[in-house]
Amino acid sequence: MKKFTLFDFPADRVYVVLEKNFRQKFIKEAIETAGSQNALAKKLKISSTMIKNWYNGKNGIFEQAMPLWAIIQMYNIAKPKFSINEIQNAVIKYHARKGFSIIKPNLPLVEDERLIRIFFHLAGDGFAGHFGGAKPNYFNKNEEVMREFINDLAIFGKKIELNLKENNCRLEFPKVIGHILQHIYKTNFKSKEIKIPSHFLKTKKEVILEGIKALMDDEGSVEPNRIRLSMKNKPFLADIVKI
Repeated sequence: MKKFTLFDFPADRVYVVLEKNFRQKFIKEAIETAGSQNALAKKLKISSTMIKNWYNGKNGIFEQAMPLWAIIQMYNIAKPKFSINEIQNAVIKYHARKGFSIIKPNLPLVEDERLIRIFFHLAGDGFAGHFGGAKPNYFNKNEEVMREFINDLAIFGKKIELNLKENNCRLEFPKVIGHILQHIYKTNFKSKEIKIPSHFLKTKKEVILEGIKALMDDEGSVEPNRIRLSMKNKPFLADIVKI
């Protein structure tokens, strides 16, 4: 079963809030290894004030999350004093630059049937590929299907900030989920461009069938003599046939 660590997420799109004691110990070690706060700031190509804000966890009265790229670079400076697992265990929440958060996240992220279903739902009636002001969302009028999608999102963490709209038929979810899925699966989620990851072809049959079922819930129909799946993305459908 494939697993994705925090460091597998898009470093320029994910912002992380670390537990206070660990965060300050981690940053202090990076400063000492670099030689000084100014030296560390120079290595990271940021201001010394920003490092101070990260250390304090605040920018004025506002919470100051750390960009994942900075955590990765400081880890490389301070290692072997810290492990990736230690850093993951200290994550309180993470989010995109703006938008909802994943609180008390599950790290590493495990690719089981829940993540597979989310991928195929977003390939169907979801929107998570390009944002331009619009919020990522999933639409389905079937209460059972929507409930399953919401439950599946729990694979990311114990608390996910969500917003149900349009008589509970449209669900807005954190932008960071779209960023992560695009990155780890190396595809966007535009209907005509989304691609099935090549390793899905080798995924356990019972797991990948859960994804096909999720896609059928969105784009499929049952007729007297056949089951029909309709999409405009022919390469995507060709891979479905291979699966």
